[in-house]
Amino acid sequence: LSFALRPPALVQEARDAFVRQALSCGVVNHVVLLIEHAGTDVAAAATNFLGDFAFNSDLGAREVLKAFDRIADRFQQVFSVRLAAWRTDDSFMNAAILLCVNIAATCPSGHLDLVRLVQPVCMKILQSPQVGDRLRGNTILLLANLSMTVLSELRDLQVAKVLLGVVSDETISDAGRSVAESVIIFLHGDQKSPEVDQLMDRSVVSNYCVPIMVHTLKGSEFRGMYPHLL
Repeated sequence: LSFALRPPALVQEARDAFVRQALSCGVVNHVVLLIEHAGTDVAAAATNFLGDFAFNSDLGAREVLKAFDRIADRFQQVFSVRLAAWRTDDSFMNAAILLCVNIAATCPSGHLDLVRLVQPVCMKILQSPQVGDRLRGNTILLLANLSMTVLSELRDLQVAKVLLGVVSDETISDAGRSVAESVIIFLHGDQKSPEVDQLMDRSVVSNYCVPIMVHTLKGSEFRGMYPHLL
């Protein structure tokens, strides 16, 4: 059902009709119950469904946000158990972060609800050497979406300091770095700052800003994603 909901498989008008019908049947609450109480494999499938359900649907994303505290409690519970023995293919945590990415991209009014996961989950993902490129990259993409509206909260959490560690870590691939430099610039680029100075020391303009702009204008892939103009 998740695959059938995705834009290439279902036109927007049909997706909107499905979302309205699903909401009238209480589907979101039933799926959230699976996330709360089922094993991690089933919870991952349920989380993936909500991610596709919320994608590009303001109505769907808002409904998921109403239950987000319940969802986030399970995310934090699973994350705290798995961090010590992380698997790079951890399907549940990949699904969890991707759900947050889709909500953040679709429904900026919910960004404050998502901030509660930055310190206990996102920051630890970025600092863990066991995390794979996909999870790290999606976590950075989530922070990029959040940085559009909750700048002060992310600054208080010292997100840029952790991202500078990612940028400077030569063992992390370009896909794993995602748009880390952009988030740092969003957070601290409005004035002279040591964070931006460190990026300038790494030739951020020629090594990052110009390439991402070129790929954006071409509509081509950059670090495992397709950037677009805001």
